Amino acid sequence: MATIAEVEKLALDLPETERAVLAAHLLGSLPSVLHDEDEGIAEALRRDAEFEANPSLGMTLEELDQRIENRRTDAACPSEGLKLLTKFSCVLAIVCLKSRAEIA
Repeated sequence: MATIAEVEKLALDLPETERAVLAAHLLGSLPSVLHDEDEGIAEALRRDAEFEANPSLGMTLEELDQRIENRRTDAACPSEGLKLLTKFSCVLAIVCLKSRAEIA
């Protein structure tokens, strides 16, 4: 029996259209991952219906990019209160470690 590596090499040597047909046949031979009972499908259908009823709930690609960029910026430069809390947490951790060392 041929190994996966051998089969893959043979498949990659096929023309693009034949690879696509082979891929479709292979995917069709696998059991379905999502079912109607799957909560993910139900959630997707609920969101789709919600968006169809009120398209203003959506956002443009530019708005999505901006939100992602804002999250990255917020994560890279936390607010002063968060910086102070982080410093306090570090000091508290050091004190706890020193206390453990003294007890042991």
